[in-house]
Amino acid sequence: MKGSIRRHNGRKDAWRLELYVGRDPEGKRIRITEVVRGSKSDAQRRLRELGTQVDTGTYVAASARTLRDFIEKTWKPVKVANLSPTTIRGYETLLRRHILPALGNRPIQKITPPDVAAVVAGLVDQGKVTMAQRAFVLLGTIYRAAVRAGVCGRNPVD
Repeated sequence: MKGSIRRHNGRKDAWRLELYVGRDPEGKRIRITEVVRGSKSDAQRRLRELGTQVDTGTYVAASARTLRDFIEKTWKPVKVANLSPTTIRGYETLLRRHILPALGNRPIQKITPPDVAAVVAGLVDQGKVTMAQRAFVLLGTIYRAAVRAGVCGRNPVD
């Protein structure tokens, strides 16, 4: 696997990474491109990380897909079939009132552990400890499904 690093738009603090990962069925080269801000050693480190992710099969291409979109179009249709109506109502309420207003419009891959902690801490601060626990468990369930579906590479709830 080959990779290259060069300055991005002539800037001193931005580097363009290209990692060549093979060829598609038509014979065209497939490459992953990313811009890294920081030092050249930061860029080299990120290029090594990308190479490792590709080699181990954990690389997930960047996407603008939101948490709301994943829940509505992928997770909920599958999950609802296996739940009781009471559980579905509880999940809907939790999502509508607490999780989606805070995280729903953010890209699913860009939600971090501190973002999840902020949602849970906000509920605890309001005195809704049980609701905070349920939100934490529900987000963990949603993200485990997202990792299994290949939508994101890691679960920020872990």
